Amino acid sequence: MAGSDQQWASLASIFPAGLDTETEPAKLKDGFTPSAYNLDIEHPGYLAKAVTAPTGTAYSPKTFTISANTWTLHYGRLWRISGANLLANAPDYTDKVFEQGIGGVPFDDDTNNVIAFMPCLGGQMFVAKAIGGYLVPNASSFDNDFQRTDIEAAMAVATAGYAVPMDGIPYVSNASGLFAWDGREVAEITKLVRSNLTPFASRTLRRDNAKRRIVGVDGSSATKFVYDAKDQKLYDYSQSGFRYTTRMLVGPEYQPFSVEKVGFRVTNTAGESSQIKYQIDTGDGYGDEYSYTFRAERGATTFEELTVNRPVSSRTFQLRITDMDSGIYIRGIDVLLDAAWNKESWA
Repeated sequence: MAGSDQQWASLASIFPAGLDTETEPAKLKDGFTPSAYNLDIEHPGYLAKAVTAPTGTAYSPKTFTISANTWTLHYGRLWRISGANLLANAPDYTDKVFEQGIGGVPFDDDTNNVIAFMPCLGGQMFVAKAIGGYLVPNASSFDNDFQRTDIEAAMAVATAGYAVPMDGIPYVSNASGLFAWDGREVAEITKLVRSNLTPFASRTLRRDNAKRRIVGVDGSSATKFVYDAKDQKLYDYSQSGFRYTTRMLVGPEYQPFSVEKVGFRVTNTAGESSQIKYQIDTGDGYGDEYSYTFRAERGATTFEELTVNRPVSSRTFQLRITDMDSGIYIRGIDVLLDAAWNKESWA
């Protein structure tokens, strides 16, 4: 039990936590983590270890073959790439080529070929090249009077698989990260992980329409990252093992304190011998790795108190879980502090 000069405070309660390597750990909001991978995101509201990484499906629009050329059906007409041009067949013709007007849209400002194209919001077409992307704002018109925007350099792709549409918005993965274009401005999806772009850069993109997710995979179709468009959070699956790191706890006036215990609000479906492994950082780096065995019976939801080994007075505190058994679902992490904090503004 907490003494008169002790109190419990919440350290983490919004799960799963999205990755944010750019914000100072002491300034992170609840629901974000400075370092984590292989989180289970199939159980909203809980911290758990993923058994398998989430997956998605490849973008595969309907195609037709005419004279050995593959055409793709969008907006009631066929389209195909021809060098630096996007050819457009006349509406409703799917068995022969019938040119209408100039027969398409030129993107020949330079010698780079068109790499990918896909429909997007408002009857538009997104067209990608290695140096950037364009929009054809009236691609759904049955008149061959197509217009095009200036190039948007952030929407470049190296190969067609690096671009995918979801909810009418094109997403691209390139050497600078993951980007999306709503027709007005480009959003840098990976701005919170600029210092750790490896899992997110130049990846083949899949999508999970039902769960509103963009999934990045490598050449062997192994998942490397997930972007949850609904929650606007990024998750890393590029490494083996498991990690979850809390935000950094600091006092409202940066005063010294010590953490006596860590409390877990947990549902244990793994049995009485289920464990987590953890490390603690009190300002001088993460120390030894310890194990904690949950006492709750299978299926029970409890509050369990982990006594911190050799608590020391410090100005910061972080907890890193380095492994956890499958079947442990943590819905809150609290800390027992040795001093009364009479202000609410703490990180």
